[in-house]
Amino acid sequence: KKLQNRMMINRAPKTIESHEADEFDIIFVYANRFRSTVAIPFPPIGVYYLNTLAESNGFKSKVIECTENSFLEDFKSIKEKTKIVGLYCSCNNEVIVTNIIKYIKNNSDIRVIVGGPQTSSLDKNFFIRSMADIAIVGEGEGALIDLLEYFINNVGDLHDIGNIKYFANNRIYVNPQREIIKNLDSFPFARLKRKDISKYNTTNRLFVLTGRGCPNRCTFCYEGANARKVRYRSMKCVFEEINYLMSEFPMATVIHVLDDTFTCDKKRVYEFCDEMRKIREKRKIEWVCEVHINTVWNNLEMLSYMIDSGLRGFQIGLESGSDMVLKSYKKNTTV
Repeated sequence: KKLQNRMMINRAPKTIESHEADEFDIIFVYANRFRSTVAIPFPPIGVYYLNTLAESNGFKSKVIECTENSFLEDFKSIKEKTKIVGLYCSCNNEVIVTNIIKYIKNNSDIRVIVGGPQTSSLDKNFFIRSMADIAIVGEGEGALIDLLEYFINNVGDLHDIGNIKYFANNRIYVNPQREIIKNLDSFPFARLKRKDISKYNTTNRLFVLTGRGCPNRCTFCYEGANARKVRYRSMKCVFEEINYLMSEFPMATVIHVLDDTFTCDKKRVYEFCDEMRKIREKRKIEWVCEVHINTVWNNLEMLSYMIDSGLRGFQIGLESGSDMVLKSYKKNTTV
């Protein structure tokens, strides 16, 4: 509670021009397994959220997007400039992340923190192979700020930081899980700039997360296995971010809502649509989202309302054309 009160701040970050800083407390690295970062459809918004959070709490930080090979060049420029590197780890890039951490640890005294969905399965062998210092498991905001305070300001005790695990004395230490974050509005949204995502050639598209978690329990999905509760940002907070993004990206024509299942709360969908209608009175902009088929099946009234508010399209996870596979996935759908 103390930590969350400390982070209940103005959502605008402190004026730290991190890209111009001589030294950094932490550099967030998003390492892509493709030859080019533009091979993924949109920027890693979660990493940029954490970057803004660190800055808002007084730490100098920045984001580097790279491939395994290009990181070697990036490392030359940051080796003497940062104290901590934070890496996003998923099933797609675990091998690359392992190699990058190993390179960092063999060539510097930089601390390395790993976050992302894959950390829940990282074991003793990963820590031995990579020499990583810390893995954050689950929601990362509280653990990140506590770790920055610990490593940068020598505040606190590693044993008391929830949502982390680490390797020491030839064993894995797994600290208790924190209470889930209930008030998502207490954290700052990412103040993305055009220069941050220019490499994606998607300056016509804005990206926003309005909530966390998913009510479904699909066996193949991280959210399905780990999300304990669906939580939402207030529409006031969501559209504060959207209005900021529209001012930063005046050429944008589409808002991409990245929630795993945007349509699971019908009342909230209508609220979003009402705000979009107001925006579209002054600006021609559309939106897209992800849905579960059960949330729109036989709900044509809501679907029509979404279309009238500017919905261009939505993505449905069909997953399979086999009822047997769908049942084993726990999709709660049929062919």
